[in-house]
Amino acid sequence: MIHVRFAVALMLAACTTQAREPAAPSTEAATCGLAESYAGGEWLSRDDVTLWYSARGPVDAPAVVFLHGGPGYNGYVFERAVGDALTERVRLVVLDQRGCGRSANLDAEAELGLDATLDDLEALRRHLGIERWTVLGHSFGGLLAAAYALRHPDSTAGVILVETTPSLPRALEHQLQTTAAAAPERWPDHADAIAAVANGDGRPFDRLLRLYGLTGRESLQALLHWHDPSNQARADRWDEQSGLLQCTRPRVLEAFAADGLLDGERSTWAGALPRPGVLIGGARSNVIGEAELTRAAESWGVDRLTMAESGHFPYVEEPAAFVEAVHSAAETFHDPP
Repeated sequence: MIHVRFAVALMLAACTTQAREPAAPSTEAATCGLAESYAGGEWLSRDDVTLWYSARGPVDAPAVVFLHGGPGYNGYVFERAVGDALTERVRLVVLDQRGCGRSANLDAEAELGLDATLDDLEALRRHLGIERWTVLGHSFGGLLAAAYALRHPDSTAGVILVETTPSLPRALEHQLQTTAAAAPERWPDHADAIAAVANGDGRPFDRLLRLYGLTGRESLQALLHWHDPSNQARADRWDEQSGLLQCTRPRVLEAFAADGLLDGERSTWAGALPRPGVLIGGARSNVIGEAELTRAAESWGVDRLTMAESGHFPYVEEPAAFVEAVHSAAETFHDPP
């Protein structure tokens, strides 16, 4: 579930990318990454943070807010992959969560973690004058989407969860065992070491970080996250173009870990959702696993949808099918039969 290439960077180093002024909107806040990645966005100032968001599409269409994964990623690849197509039938809001991507600029003592992030989301809804919206969360963002719906049911029309589960440890264990099973063929020189780590002691998150050290980020994500190598390469190019990967603050991961992210389910994001929802999974993904996706859908009380040619990023691998699924769900949630 965690995008480990980002988590590793957050744990080992502070942001090193040179700050640059955004192309739009005008702001005095220092920014990180390439100016072009800020185009079309706006700022929302809240106490000790300045949040970057974009809101596009017909104002009278169903509103959908996208929550990126990580913790610590950003919404740029999602925008590049499906942003334009989605705005044909929904009002699409994309938020870089506090401390992440284009919202990385914050005070040293700014609050981070689950409560602050959910408060930001509700403040943005009120700021935009949206009565109810569909909350679309990918990977870790799916946990946030579920938590938001449970905390703010009157603000939520429906929930679209993509490749996520309320139990991060179970998803990480699935990744560990998948890697160990593939190791003799993919990494024969490290197969014994990979098996020892995968079946060893310690938190699943820490063991998975050790496996990334043995295999390399690109190689392991090719196994776990992607169906088509060309899609992985395209997403990597978009990440590089954005210049945002090194922007996220190290404390983001630390704060969610302190909230219990690495230790198991919490009532704030588990349990039957008070609004209708759908859980989209990629049939070629090895991040969550079919058994865990089924269990997650039952726990949240939502429908299941499987995309046959997708890994962990169906909006990159099957963009047309993904867009149609979001359009259909959002329109049903906002105008139920």
